[in-house]
Amino acid sequence: MQFIIIIFQKQRNKNLILGGTLIVYGFYFLFSIFTSWKYVEYTNFIYPLGVGIGFLEDYAFEKHKNSFVISVILIAVSIFMFLKSLNLYYGIEQYVLPVAFILLGIYILIKGRR
Repeated sequence: MQFIIIIFQKQRNKNLILGGTLIVYGFYFLFSIFTSWKYVEYTNFIYPLGVGIGFLEDYAFEKHKNSFVISVILIAVSIFMFLKSLNLYYGIEQYVLPVAFILLGIYILIKGRR
């Protein structure tokens, strides 16, 4: 693990988002191939998760604050999509994401005025 961290620290690679995204998608496609694509209808949450992890990796190594906000949003959307695919919400799922986006937007506007 230290070897990977040392490589990223020396190169300061600008392709961290793309690399992180492709790693997640690669694991997803391998999983899908091994399971003969049986679970594809339940794994749509992987697409925003992959990009969110890419942005999280960019934040971890490059410390871009915007990358952290974007990663949290994408990972939250992914978690919401996963929970929705499990049918755990019993009818309130249609309100959770819009209300979360409204609250996040208000927070960003208030924070930006300071």
